[in-house]
Amino acid sequence: VMRTFRRAESERPLLSPAKSSILRASLIRANACRFADRYDVQKPIGEGTFGRVHRCVDNLGRASRAVKRIPIPEDTERHAALKVEVAALVMLDHPHIVRLIEYFVEGNELLLVMELLQGPSLGYRMQEIGRFPEELASRCVRHMLKALFCCHCQGIAHNDVSPENFRFQTEQLHSSLK
Repeated sequence: VMRTFRRAESERPLLSPAKSSILRASLIRANACRFADRYDVQKPIGEGTFGRVHRCVDNLGRASRAVKRIPIPEDTERHAALKVEVAALVMLDHPHIVRLIEYFVEGNELLLVMELLQGPSLGYRMQEIGRFPEELASRCVRHMLKALFCCHCQGIAHNDVSPENFRFQTEQLHSSLK
């Protein structure tokens, strides 16, 4: 259902995805220090199309994060595609999209430090539960569509929308889906 939002004259203007992303993009940049000086890498979380994901802990604030380790391709076309993906992650700022905290380029590897999601993938949860109750199913679809809408507002196509690529923020059944 499409809703039209109006604001009262006294309210501050609402930030569009593009404007809020500009603010966020100015805060995220490649980190100049060494990854190993800033983070302790822990157990592996998973492996995707582009690389491996590990849990890591920030040495400064002790926050748990996820680090996606991606080999930098030598092929110029794939290298350009990787640059586009990183630029997209920097621009995206939405409650249903995993947050990029910072990134490192070391040798022939790109390290994306991201928000750590504690819950299972939507695909795993679907196998575990079977048929979702209507309220939970509609909530999951709503979260997915909001995330995709944010991507599309930025001119970004996901290209691999599947239950395995959405994850619950926590183990709780009704936690946020990202």
